[in-house]
Amino acid sequence: MSDPSVIRMPTPKWPLLVRLLHWLSVVLLLAIFGLITLHENTDGAGGLYIGLHKALGVCFFFWMIFRLANRVRQRDQQPKPVAAPRWQQLSASLVHSLLYVVLLMMPLTGFLMTQFGGRATSIFGWFEIPVLLSPDRAIGRILNQLHTDLIWTALVLLTLSHVSAALYHQFVKKDATLKRML
Repeated sequence: MSDPSVIRMPTPKWPLLVRLLHWLSVVLLLAIFGLITLHENTDGAGGLYIGLHKALGVCFFFWMIFRLANRVRQRDQQPKPVAAPRWQQLSASLVHSLLYVVLLMMPLTGFLMTQFGGRATSIFGWFEIPVLLSPDRAIGRILNQLHTDLIWTALVLLTLSHVSAALYHQFVKKDATLKRML
């Protein structure tokens, strides 16, 4: 029961566009992950799943650039940080920054891996990004390892950290941090 004499201030939220871009990024990432999972665990539907994975990956790269530019553009509209110890504020800032780096590096390494593999990238059959680089299988293998091992692992760990912190704030601290992004 709440005290009726206490005036509740609304939870300061992120701007609507920031929230939409955030949650649509989650949906896109789940689709991209689902497509590569289908590719690896089925007959690949004749290359359909990997083709869609690559097309969505290219789109996601530009999506993230737009998202980052919008975040910078709306810097003055961002809600003030929730009261937290300095180390938590620094940790949150570091995780967010690293997430942006990884979310840009993942599609970039995937695209470059395809390029160095000597393969064009079809964008949903609408148009094709031709091979723009000289094929080099050795560089392609290095990029494959970066894309599938290092960056993927970093993405999973950073995402788990991000989600865990949001849930901690929601259910332990009960400080409305999660509500700011809903």
